[in-house]
Amino acid sequence: MDNYKLEEVKNIIEKNLLSPEVLKNILKSSTRRIETYGDDESINILKYLSSHESIPDDTKEEINKYLAQYENYNIENVEKEKKQSNNFVTILFITILVLIIVTIISILRGK
Repeated sequence: MDNYKLEEVKNIIEKNLLSPEVLKNILKSSTRRIETYGDDESINILKYLSSHESIPDDTKEEINKYLAQYENYNIENVEKEKKQSNNFVTILFITILVLIIVTIISILRGK
């Protein structure tokens, strides 16, 4: 399976070399790179293909569904990471507050 660049895809389309098999390879390569690496260039390739008139409408729909699903997945992951970060900060704050209270109590008992 090839790794396509956006310029290569544009050249393939411009030179009328886009057969169903080549399109299938481009789609497989791009989705694999997105899922494995979150590759921005592959996202751009899919966006380009989804807006080009030489691509069949049903393929465009599938590409758009895939991109929407991927973007939703990314948004959920970012929100999950934020929540985990906020939980960590909250736990850290509570721990420090408890340590300060324990320190103050032990100082007052020592007098």
